[in-house]
Amino acid sequence: PFPLSGEAGAGLMSLAGCGADEMAEILAGLGYLGKADKAGVLHFGHASPPRAKSKQALKKKRQKSVKDSPFADLQNLTVGR
Repeated sequence: PFPLSGEAGAGLMSLAGCGADEMAEILAGLGYLGKADKAGVLHFGHASPPRAKSKQALKKKRQKSVKDSPFADLQNLTVGR
């Protein structure tokens, strides 16, 4: 985790050309989680990556696709070398 204060925070905000509130929104959009410490300083750390869906869940989702969709044939597309 890193604080959104001090030299590091000021440098980040300077590069982005924004203030602390906007920088917090940008970091949240990039997947960083903010948590204030006892002094009220906001620290950011990256959230755990989302778990990959199982092959069964992906297959089930594919089966739900609409057969009349113009994209339905893309399911059967294979890439050759």
